[in-house]
Amino acid sequence: MAPGRMHTLLVPLDGSELAERALGPARQLAAARCASVLLLQVVPHREPREQPGEAAQLEAAHHYLSGVADRLRGQGVTVLVEACAGRPAEQIAEQAEQWRSELIVMSTHGRGGLGRLVHGSTAAAVVRNSSVPVLLVPARCGARPEIAGETILVPVDSSALAEAALGPAAELARELAIPVTVLQAVWYAPSRVEGLAVSLDRIDRMVAAARLYVDGLATRLRAAGVDARGEVLVAPPVAAIREQADELRAAVIVMATHGRGALGRFALGSVSDEVLTATSHPVMLVRAEETAGSTAAAAAAPVPKEACA
Repeated sequence: MAPGRMHTLLVPLDGSELAERALGPARQLAAARCASVLLLQVVPHREPREQPGEAAQLEAAHHYLSGVADRLRGQGVTVLVEACAGRPAEQIAEQAEQWRSELIVMSTHGRGGLGRLVHGSTAAAVVRNSSVPVLLVPARCGARPEIAGETILVPVDSSALAEAALGPAAELARELAIPVTVLQAVWYAPSRVEGLAVSLDRIDRMVAAARLYVDGLATRLRAAGVDARGEVLVAPPVAAIREQADELRAAVIVMATHGRGALGRFALGSVSDEVLTATSHPVMLVRAEETAGSTAAAAAAPVPKEACA
């Protein structure tokens, strides 16, 4: 059993260069959090008659992870390694729970969003089932990605579930010493009864309501000691997120899973899928069920941690 008080960030690897692109962001956040990086490789279970082959794969995985760990240790990172057999998604979630990991960091292919992650459908299952946030690093971030930017972007949709992203976003903002931008997209899709003409007065009312909402969330974050501001953009949700992430140079886009309304079902719905497909910014997905119902200020409260040695 892993030690209970050790802060760890879990990085699943599969031996590919693409998967290793998650190491840079993980290294940065580990330094900011005084955490260790746990490198994990999961070897799929084999039939009983093939167990000798599984043992050889486990030995090869441990050898590979040890080599990666040596490189990271040379950069001053505390590294742990774990090779195990089983269903990858289940093992990643189980190991994250055993080691009490604060975050799972994974790379994506950047082609088809959650449908084409470096671990295939595994990452989608991890996002769906993990009790801790999952940071996805798109291939568009480049061969040597890092977390760098001027804000943490948090799209919201007026639901308490979507607001669950504010806590992890606030923590990131403190670690990176940058502000949080709370974004709501306003987009009006008229019904057949109403016709195609969009009422400017109605759009104005929607924008005013959205402005009041995001400004209120930003005020709560500032009360919790985090620099924050609200933004409202009249555009479809995906376009709004992409545009603001690029324009504001977002270090990370943080979204809650299963948010409702205009940004419905972030984790497995079309919004996050399309954002992941096209964005060059890391995307952190947070399970809303874990913190739903808490206020933004409470969710954004700092988590005490020991000082780095």
